[in-house]
Amino acid sequence: MQDDSEERYDELPYPTLLHHFTHPDTLRSTAHLFGLGTAPVSRCRVLELGCGPGTNLIGMAAGLPGSEFVGVDISASHIDEARSWVQDMGLGNVRFDKRRLEDLQADEGPFDYIIAHGVYSWVPADVQDHVLRICSELLDPSGVAYVSYNTLPGWYVRRGFREMMLRHASKAKGALAEAVAARELVEFLAEANDSRKTAWALVIQAEQATIGDKPDNYLAHDHLSPCNEPVYFADFAQRAAQHGLRYLAEAEPADNWMSMYPPKIDQAIERMADSRIGREEYRDLVVGRSFRRTLLCHRDRELDEQPHYERITDFHITSRVMAEQDLPDLDPTVDQSFRGRDNTITTSDPVVKAAMWTMAMYYPEDLPFDELWDISRTQVEKAGHAIDPEHRDTLAQFLFYWMQRGGLELCMRRRPINRIPSERPRSPGLSKLQIERKASYFGNLRHEIVLVEEMELAVISLADGTRTLDDMAQALAARAQKGELRVTRNEQEVTDPDMLVEVFREEARKTLAMLARKSLLVA
Repeated sequence: MQDDSEERYDELPYPTLLHHFTHPDTLRSTAHLFGLGTAPVSRCRVLELGCGPGTNLIGMAAGLPGSEFVGVDISASHIDEARSWVQDMGLGNVRFDKRRLEDLQADEGPFDYIIAHGVYSWVPADVQDHVLRICSELLDPSGVAYVSYNTLPGWYVRRGFREMMLRHASKAKGALAEAVAARELVEFLAEANDSRKTAWALVIQAEQATIGDKPDNYLAHDHLSPCNEPVYFADFAQRAAQHGLRYLAEAEPADNWMSMYPPKIDQAIERMADSRIGREEYRDLVVGRSFRRTLLCHRDRELDEQPHYERITDFHITSRVMAEQDLPDLDPTVDQSFRGRDNTITTSDPVVKAAMWTMAMYYPEDLPFDELWDISRTQVEKAGHAIDPEHRDTLAQFLFYWMQRGGLELCMRRRPINRIPSERPRSPGLSKLQIERKASYFGNLRHEIVLVEEMELAVISLADGTRTLDDMAQALAARAQKGELRVTRNEQEVTDPDMLVEVFREEARKTLAMLARKSLLVA
């Protein structure tokens, strides 16, 4: 096995990804939830350690032109790739430097947000100390640092598989060959145990599911890197404290609660642990957590370790809740169920039902709490039901509960996302460049990776803010006449010029609605 150094990443670059939970919007929102004020994302400085090919930081820089971004990475190929994207996009607020973390010094700060995603567990102990040193020395007094890492006990099983894969791939030459050999072993083990119902067979199936659809470069760097040291949470927190840092929270708000477990579990943890750090580690033991996305701040900052539900009223809110087009029955004696991304909730409260329906109809736009309250209250009043001031408090309590269960996304600002296509729709500039470069991913205005179909690609390339729906239909029909696009009706290819325009007008209308749903249209 060769050393996991610059050459390893140059041979097999890391996957190009966006990480929603590293965006300053997420960091600032979670910090505010726990009582920590941070810099507005529209005017902040962000440092990313181990930035890879720059995808994550470029997505942020494109959406926040008033902020400054710096990415550092050990790989020359990563930095060259990142710089080429910056040049093609004409971005002046982001730069990328080929540097070792050991070389970063305190006078290069301060930064409002520091990101180290996929770095800490994959570097030697002395470099881990440099990660924490940077988070301490270069972080603004009111700043937030994000550090992700593999955790125990969840990584015990995965570490066993890692060791088996490394043994099997010991004669492979290079990172790609190692990944291919490792995948071969896991597939062999899964096939050998396909019909068995033993505990070992279930473990193998779970590991195959974890890596099955991941690319080779992910497997090579995340699972087979020569350095991969999972830690217990309390040990990580102790090392951070040695650098003058304290635990703030997990980046994803829902990860800070055990809402899927009965209250008696948390009550038992409270009896066993005498500190917040201890409670967090016991929670890891209960859920078998294998990965954390931890936020750190300076040791002298005051926090609300148990946020009050009223703080939810400070946020702009979105929820991927599913609801019928028609407003639900708001009668307080009638139950109504709503399905979120990972769970379902049933309620008879009129204001809550109205709010859930409103969030479903407004998605993916961010709604300030007070606007959501006003819309919901008006709907209930129009339905002939009484409203009193306590209902606002009830809505806040419910939304806090829904957030704890992963049902809400919080933001401190209204992002420029358009849920209804405008007369002359416009897609993000990054999306157009991704088409030109035939990128393997698409980033949206929520800093997420989304899948894009052929017709969506065609419409994105035309959505530049100058074309109407009719203009797009004409352009798409012209491409079809050149053989670049194909459309069918009743299983027959449409070739008539006039019919092509009519068909593509309808296709473009539906596609624009879908692009809006995917947060790919700028308000």
